Amino acid sequence: MSTNLLKQFSRLKTISSYGLNQLITPLSQIIISLIVIRYHDVELWGSYVQILVLAGLILIFTSFGSRDYLIKSFSLNPGQIYQQWISNVLSRLVLLAPTLLLIFFFPFDSKVQIIFVFWLIANFIVNSFQVLILYNRDFKTAILIDSISSLIFIASVFIYRNSLTLYLLLAFSTISILLKASCYTAFYSKRLRGLSFEISFNILFLSIPFFIPALSGTLRSKIDLYFAALFLGKIELGKYHILIGTLALAPLTATFLINPYLKNLFRISDRTRRKIERKSFLYGFAFAVFIIVAVYLFISIIYGIDFPEIYYFIGFTAIQPVFIHILLINDFYKNNRQQIVAKFALSVLMVQLFAGYFLIAELGVLGALLIKSAGIWLLIILFWQYRKTISKNE
Repeated sequence: MSTNLLKQFSRLKTISSYGLNQLITPLSQIIISLIVIRYHDVELWGSYVQILVLAGLILIFTSFGSRDYLIKSFSLNPGQIYQQWISNVLSRLVLLAPTLLLIFFFPFDSKVQIIFVFWLIANFIVNSFQVLILYNRDFKTAILIDSISSLIFIASVFIYRNSLTLYLLLAFSTISILLKASCYTAFYSKRLRGLSFEISFNILFLSIPFFIPALSGTLRSKIDLYFAALFLGKIELGKYHILIGTLALAPLTATFLINPYLKNLFRISDRTRRKIERKSFLYGFAFAVFIIVAVYLFISIIYGIDFPEIYYFIGFTAIQPVFIHILLINDFYKNNRQQIVAKFALSVLMVQLFAGYFLIAELGVLGALLIKSAGIWLLIILFWQYRKTISKNE
């Protein structure tokens, strides 16, 4: 086998492993939602989704841009990977502690509040290990651990399918995530021995340029779900989450095709990057057609939920530019323009917040989809226009 073929095979193997690892959790969530809806009702799933939305928002703040900051930091200082990582985790614990106390002010049952605390702690630990898995490409180990924990979650929900409650759903989820956190800790324990356990507020300070774009970007990309959680009923919310949960496989797939080579994208020339971007935009169209047809068949046949065709058309426009979106953001990061990304994302977010309130009130689920699609296209236009202006001035 030629050297070129060996390289291509190695790349395909890396992409496949990373992609499978990233797909395990959302796929297991789809299976669990199907069990809950089939044996219970959509309303229970909607109640669970409300907590997931709140939890995701909290985890954004406690992550504090650590992944993007550490990826770049690891590339610049490969000999200090684990020391940087442990210092980052300990520093972010300062952010986690007060957040946990806030949970007891939310209008949940006391049992739900307590299990929610453990759920967040477990997720904090698991999310912290993701950057090590990505940088070291420990995807096989991650696949094994994630598969076992997901199977335990699915099996628990299926066994108790006829007596499910919100508390049980959270409890089963927490147990599976705690198992995952324990396995990751055990796997990396040898590499973390002998390190200095120090809290460095300087790390948090250095992470701010990465945190602000990540925060604004996540809020922008999920503002439709936040609006849905606030204004839609639990049944509508449950159905909407199923729709966007299956559509989310598109950006996940795009991400796992690109993420294993993020550190390589920092090193290529701008000319090569432009060629990749042009091709990715064209591939995105065919990719989106395939995904939207698959989603339509899956939801109609497996869930038995009939959404109007316009929902799928708007969903198509939301996932078509996923490749170019990832590449453009990475390009801005490469050139240390994180603040520009944050400003554009915040600008788009303001538009979405203003328009979203009226769209959700008038159109419901369709309004939420319009917010999602309009947001990503407006952001891409701003990126292109800014880069075009910069190129003219250079």
